[in-house]
Amino acid sequence: MLCSLLGCGSSGSAVKGAVTFDGESMNGGRIFFLPDGEPVGRPTVEVPIENGKYCVREKMGLRPGKHRVEIVWHKAPPGKEHLKPGDPGFTTDNWIQTIPAAYNSKTTLFAELRPGANTFDFALKKP
Repeated sequence: MLCSLLGCGSSGSAVKGAVTFDGESMNGGRIFFLPDGEPVGRPTVEVPIENGKYCVREKMGLRPGKHRVEIVWHKAPPGKEHLKPGDPGFTTDNWIQTIPAAYNSKTTLFAELRPGANTFDFALKKP
């Protein structure tokens, strides 16, 4: 995955990094950057985590400032792992969140983004 982080004079932010869970690279899931505090009105941005890496390009609208970071990784319940979107019986209604709430719905993760290129790695652990 290539991630161009050149600012070219813009006041936006780009960010890339790695995500591990108990020492293993996450392959799947999503990472969200949610504005925290001032200035109000900055957009929330989310991208997939692939092979343990994520990349938010500057053109995606991420702005400098403090952000809450939420990481989610849902998996199919036992017996339905083989189903894919479009298959009969496929639904995400009962998928299981595999990452502890401290990293998503009750996040303890924050990132202070600067204009231009940023790098933040997240090493998540089971409680």
